Amino acid sequence: MTLLPVEEIRVTVPDRQDWPTGEDDWRCCNPNCGQRGTEGHHVVRRTATSGPVDWVAVDGIVLQNVVRVCHTCHEDITQHRAWIRHLPGEGWVWYAALPRGLAASPGADRVQHPKSGREFVRIGPVRGV
Repeated sequence: MTLLPVEEIRVTVPDRQDWPTGEDDWRCCNPNCGQRGTEGHHVVRRTATSGPVDWVAVDGIVLQNVVRVCHTCHEDITQHRAWIRHLPGEGWVWYAALPRGLAASPGADRVQHPKSGREFVRIGPVRGV
């Protein structure tokens, strides 16, 4: 199951007329990946939105909920080796899990997942949204 990008209570499903037009970028949304985005990934998982939705609102800001990922990056997300988080003022941001026992470089933007305890390091804004 995908790690939630933000606390569930902050997520709502906007009315359809509030959905903006998303970019059509063929690449994987991982900013460090140049592969073709061949799969769709729901950033906020279906169980948190009572089914699949293309757009969500976090704290009232409407965001694209389905992003393009390559197969490898999709596996990283579903196996908790990557995490798409929401950061206020930035939107979706890609984080990569640090291998257990390995420390992040000094000054790296890192965060610990509140439930798993795993540490993630910031890669950059999600591409194509």
